[in-house]
Amino acid sequence: MAGAHDKAFQEFEQHLNTLIDAYNVLIEQNERLKKEIETLKQQYLDAQITIKEWDKRYNTLKLARAFGQSEEDKKRAYLRISKLVRDVETCIELIKK
Repeated sequence: MAGAHDKAFQEFEQHLNTLIDAYNVLIEQNERLKKEIETLKQQYLDAQITIKEWDKRYNTLKLARAFGQSEEDKKRAYLRISKLVRDVETCIELIKK
């Protein structure tokens, strides 16, 4: 009878060791996955920043194209903007008086 108990205890001990090993593997896997999640979160944030930068560049390009593509168009746009700035400055001076 003692031999049967010893055998049952040994089998229980083997199963327990197997479970402990599996648990340790899962803990390591969990840590690895947590690190991967943090890495992916950072990559996502970096991608969001990059998207915003490219969106800003795209909008700037759209605005530049709205003024034309030739040098003459650019020069006219610059002169027009300069005139608008002067007009605004004149208005500000008039308001101050």
